[in-house]
Amino acid sequence: MGATIQPYTPDQDLVLYGRNLVEMAYEGELRQNGNKVIAHFQEINEKLEKILKDSEFAGVNLKEIGLFVGWTHDLDEDHKNLKLKILVYNPEQGQLRKLPEGAVFLNDLLLAAGDKGRAICYCLDKITFKPLPGRHYSTYMDNIFTFENGKSLKRKLDVLVAVVKTVNRFVNTNPNERVFIDDTVDEYIKLKNSSEAELKQFYKDKKVYQFFEGRCDFNYDLNFLISAINKRFLIKMESNAFDNATHYFPDAEHKLIINRGMTENGKFDMNKMSNTITFDYHLMREFIKQGFLNSVIILERTMFPNHTRKEIIEFFMRTGSNRGAQHIEGYTSILQELHNEI
Repeated sequence: MGATIQPYTPDQDLVLYGRNLVEMAYEGELRQNGNKVIAHFQEINEKLEKILKDSEFAGVNLKEIGLFVGWTHDLDEDHKNLKLKILVYNPEQGQLRKLPEGAVFLNDLLLAAGDKGRAICYCLDKITFKPLPGRHYSTYMDNIFTFENGKSLKRKLDVLVAVVKTVNRFVNTNPNERVFIDDTVDEYIKLKNSSEAELKQFYKDKKVYQFFEGRCDFNYDLNFLISAINKRFLIKMESNAFDNATHYFPDAEHKLIINRGMTENGKFDMNKMSNTITFDYHLMREFIKQGFLNSVIILERTMFPNHTRKEIIEFFMRTGSNRGAQHIEGYTSILQELHNEI
C-alpha cells in the first residue's frame, strides 16, 4: 500500500502535497458528526491561514510548516483505520517503531524537502498522541505546551505545534455542531433482515457497539441506533469541552499569551507581543477566548444544566490548569474576562 504513495519532489507545492496525502488517506471517511473528515482539516487550515504569520527562521518558512501540520496532524494517530497508512517519527530520535505491513514513514516521503521535511516530522511526532504503557494523556497535553529554551528553530516549532493543537481544539468545540445520520440510517435500513454477525460488524464500524452490548441485545432497532449515535456524539462533545476548559485553553493562554508578554518586573506588556513572529497574538487570544466560551456553552447544556453560566465559569476557575492562577498586573485572564462580561 505504501508503495503507491509518491515521495515529495522539490518542484511540488509542499502544503498541497500534504493535503493530497490526507485526501487519499481519508477518502470516504466520515467524522462522528457525519461530515467528511477532509472538511474538518480544511476548516483548521482556513483558520491557520489567518493566524500564522508568513515568517522565515533558520531557512524554514514557519507558516508553510504549520499549514502542512494542520492538514496531516492526525495521519499517524489514525493510521490503523486508514486506506493509506502513514506514520512519522522524530528525526532527532530516529526510527523507534516497527513499520506495519503496507505502511510508510512520512520521513521517507519528505526526504527531498530537506530541513523543511525534518521540521514537519518533528512537529507531527510531537502533536501525535501515542498510547504507551504507563503514559497518561495528561503527559501528552503537558508536552504540547513545553517549549525549548532560547531562540532556536526547535522552539519555534514547539510554538507551532501548540498553535496548531489549540486551533484544532477550537474547531472541535462548536456548540452548534450537530450529528448527521441520514446516510448511516439508510445503510442500517438495508440490514433489517441481516444476521446478528452482520449487525455486530455494522455497530463496530459505526462505533456504537458498546451501546448495544450494554443492553445485551444486538437485534435490529433503528430508534436505539439513532439514540446511540447521538449519545456517543454528545459524550465526545462533553469530554472535548471539559479537557479544553481545564487544560488545553488555559495552557495555551499561559504559554502562548501570558508568558510571551511578561516583563522582567513581573508585569504583562502587550507591546512585547509585537515581537512574536510565529502567530498573530490578537487572533490567538480571540480563538482561545471563544474556545473557552464554546466549552462552557456545551457543558451548561449537558453536565451543568442547573447552574448559571457565571457559576460554571467560577467552577472552571478552580479546576485543572486554571486552579491557583495568580493575578498578573496589566493582564486580565480570559476566564475572568468572560466572568466580568456576564
